[in-house]
Amino acid sequence: MSKCPADFNFFDENVLNCPHDFYQTPQEPAPEVTAIYATAWQPVDTMITADPPRHKTYRTLVNKVLSASRVNAMEDYMKTIVH
Repeated sequence: MSKCPADFNFFDENVLNCPHDFYQTPQEPAPEVTAIYATAWQPVDTMITADPPRHKTYRTLVNKVLSASRVNAMEDYMKTIVH
């Protein structure tokens, strides 16, 4: 049975002396997440999670759309949406 952070007593002497198990616990995927991945649901790379060279491809696309001149040109439109 996997543990969750709520299973730990933060003031227990064993946890205070060696907190490795406590710190490792949140990094382990929950059984539900493991089951989802097992059914072929795979995580998708995004600009934030992708490594080069895919990150560079995403960033190149975003930089073109969100350049300073493009954002300045959209200022009136954005104010209309916000207000």
